[in-house]
Amino acid sequence: MNIFKLFIALFLVTVTGCEKDDKKDDTSCVKDENFFEANFMDETLEPYFSSGISGRYTLNILRCVNNEGNWLIRFRTENDISIYFYLTGVNDIGNYVLDNGDIGNVPGICTDESSIYILDGDTLSYTFISTGGTFTITAYDIDLGIFVGSFTTEMMSTTDSNQVATMTGVFNVNKSILDTTKKPCFID
Repeated sequence: MNIFKLFIALFLVTVTGCEKDDKKDDTSCVKDENFFEANFMDETLEPYFSSGISGRYTLNILRCVNNEGNWLIRFRTENDISIYFYLTGVNDIGNYVLDNGDIGNVPGICTDESSIYILDGDTLSYTFISTGGTFTITAYDIDLGIFVGSFTTEMMSTTDSNQVATMTGVFNVNKSILDTTKKPCFID
């Protein structure tokens, strides 16, 4: 009888044990892959996990079919602000130039200019565009879609060209393992 009770106790511990996501203070969760973080106008902009019928991590990575060195990294924040980060001509680690965005010619997925656009989801209008800057790739694998790096740029308001603010950020994305249906452990 004692063996039966021991078996039941072990079974219950196994079935009801904590999962990694159940522990908010889990120190094994490190924000080291598939994240993008931008600092802009005293705010941190980063993807989030949207709940709803089918939850989604809002970070997306797209590669241009016509030119494998051209990429679009985009995400939406909890405040319904979308960031579009176009990277062009990336072929190795190094420093690259961010071009001036053109509000009259917002690119699709494939473009020949590296630039950043901010879209306000409430008004569906672009509110800021990059006016030059740099991005640095410190790790890159074209086959796996791995980008690790940082950037800095001046962003100009699309309604007032005198309103300019600096945006800086870091990113570490890996297209080959990005699963937007799973909530990253570092998101509350």
